[in-house]
Parts: sequence; structure tokens; C-alpha cells
Amino acid sequence: MAKVAMKTNNTNSLGRVGENDYTIAVFPDSQKILNDIPGAIVTILNQRPGDRSAYPVDPGYISIENGVVNWKIQSGDLTKTGAGRCELIFKSGNVIAKSIIYNTYIANALEGNIKAPAPWISWVEKVIDAGHHMPVIQADTWWVWDPVTNGYVDTGVAATGPQGIQGIQGVQGLQGEVGPRGLKGDKGDKGDKGDQGIPGKDYYIQPEDIIKIGRDVAASAPVQEAIDSAKGYAEDAERSKSSIQNMTVVANTLNAWNNAMVSYNRGVMTFGIPKGTTFMPAVSSSGILSWSNDGGKSNPSPVNIKGEKGDPGGITVNSTETGLEIIV
Repeated sequence: MAKVAMKTNNTNSLGRVGENDYTIAVFPDSQKILNDIPGAIVTILNQRPGDRSAYPVDPGYISIENGVVNWKIQSGDLTKTGAGRCELIFKSGNVIAKSIIYNTYIANALEGNIKAPAPWISWVEKVIDAGHHMPVIQADTWWVWDPVTNGYVDTGVAATGPQGIQGIQGVQGLQGEVGPRGLKGDKGDKGDKGDQGIPGKDYYIQPEDIIKIGRDVAASAPVQEAIDSAKGYAEDAERSKSSIQNMTVVANTLNAWNNAMVSYNRGVMTFGIPKGTTFMPAVSSSGILSWSNDGGKSNPSPVNIKGEKGDPGGITVNSTETGLEIIV
């Protein structure tokens, strides 16, 4: 058995016409490609001398030995003398990943009336026809197109495998940068006017409302200012009482503040504020003004408010008719 190392820059002799199962074509270039494409499917197309098209070599005569593709040449591959070509094809799945074309030569023989294989064109038509009918799933198995029977056949291969083990969760990625601010949207349409609300009830002012205001103001203001301020609130209520239903409450509020003023002047504790000192004046019959107080404070010095005795008054009566003049 002879081995021929196939080279792309030479014309490679495949043997003589009619030889069978003797020559093995070895493709050294295939070793690197098989290493680069693990699991690649290898096919060989052969175009004999004088043929207008190529045909696929029977896969049973293609092998891989020591990582190199081998082709055991049959008599059907050596039917005519002359120059031809062959193509070594590597597929990954259904896609051609790599192919290499080699020039070939078949030597003449004295006898060689060998019948050629079926025309390649019919094989190509079957492949193209199958390509138009993709595999389908029926009854949970894969069905493929059979160009011979011109229909789908069951491969028996399950369409779904067992569920795999859940993988380990990956590491969370880094947070991306904040994107640019988007454009301001168009102004929306004006909304419909709402329904008119239910009329509210007038508020009834209670005396304790204004008293509370007075206490709050008194906490940070002098006593008299607190009372004056609170009284101002009451007066505001009085001025606006035409819009208030409970007139009696407003009147009671004002009356309560008047009582509060009187109580303060009497030194009674009002709103939690301590009483002050009340100074009381007195004038004697001789015209001396003096002061007394209920807080133990120093009184102003007495002052004589009576002036010196004035001239006696007079009455003058004039009569223009009688010329009488009376002076008293």
C-alpha cells in the first residue's frame, strides 16, 4: 500500500486508472486545522479528469490517524487519466470553517473500463433539497428530511435533554456612570377644571382660642404687650363678626378680655403672669399730691400742685340804651 503526502504547491499522483484500495492520500495540512477546530467534520470532494463537477468521497474511506486526515482511494476515484482536483473541507456544525484544494493526476493504464459513480449533480440536488427542509421536533424527538423517501424520518434523538445544574451566581458588576440628563419634555396639556367644592362651615370662635393666643404671646413679650396683643385679636374678631354666625361667642370673648384687664389692674394672676405694682395718687386739701403703692416700692416725692391765690373776678354790665355801666 502506497501513501501520497498531498501538497498544495504540487500535482499529486493518485495512482493509475482502475487501481483499487491501494493508494492512501495523506493530508499533513489537516493536523493544524484539526487542532484549531476541535470536533470538526471532515469531507472530501473529488473532481476527476474530464468531469464537469465534483462528487463527495464516501465517508467510509476517510479516516483520521495520528491527527492527520487519510483518504483510501478506490477504483471509482480513478476512472479516467489526466489532471483533476480534490478539496479537503472542515465543517464546524453546519458551517464550512476551512477548505484546501489540491491538484491531482491519474496515470493511464492498459486496461481500465471502470464504471464511474453516480453523477455528482444528483447528490448536490439531494443536499439542496434537504437544506430546504430544516430538522423539526415531533413527539419530543428530532425528525430530519430524507431526500430518498422525500419525507421526514424520526431520528429517535430526544429534542430536550435533562435539566442542568444551576450555575453559580456571578459577581455583581460595577455600577455604571450616571447617564446624561435627558431633554426637558414638552409641557403637558392643561387639566380639566375640577368640580366646585362643598361650601365649608363658618368657624365658631371660642373664648379659649383667643386666650391661648394671649398665653403664647405672653411667653415672649411683656405683660401689657401680651394683653394688648390678645385684645387686638379680640377686636379683629369684633370687626369681622358680620361674617361669623356665633355673635354671642364673640361678645363673650371681648367680655372675657375686659375682665382680664380688670383682674390685672387689681394685681390678680392672669394667664400665669405675676401681678405688678399699682401706684395710687392722693391730693390733700392744701394741694399736696402724694403717692402710695401696694408693692412696697419707693414713692415719688410729694408735690404742691396748688398755685397762689389769684385776683378776684369781676362782672361788667354795659347798657347802650341807658348808658348805665355797672362794675362789680
